[in-house]
Amino acid sequence: MSDVFSSAPQSRAVWGALPEPVPEAVGRCDAERLEVERARVAPRLRERIVKPGYWVADRFASWERLVRRMETGRPEGDDDF
Repeated sequence: MSDVFSSAPQSRAVWGALPEPVPEAVGRCDAERLEVERARVAPRLRERIVKPGYWVADRFASWERLVRRMETGRPEGDDDF
């Protein structure tokens, strides 16, 4: 799996400083979401889904990338999403 924070260094710093109960709670949320998404596909595909489509760390990093793009005025398609 690629590093979700590779293009979101500020998010990496904040994420790494979260107190232990927070990442544990996020992990439980992601696990619940993963089961919901797996339940919606054919049995032969379920094992291929290893993380939810919209997991919390990914959303966190995506927000930083979006804000940075808006702040710098970079045109669409010229991003690192």
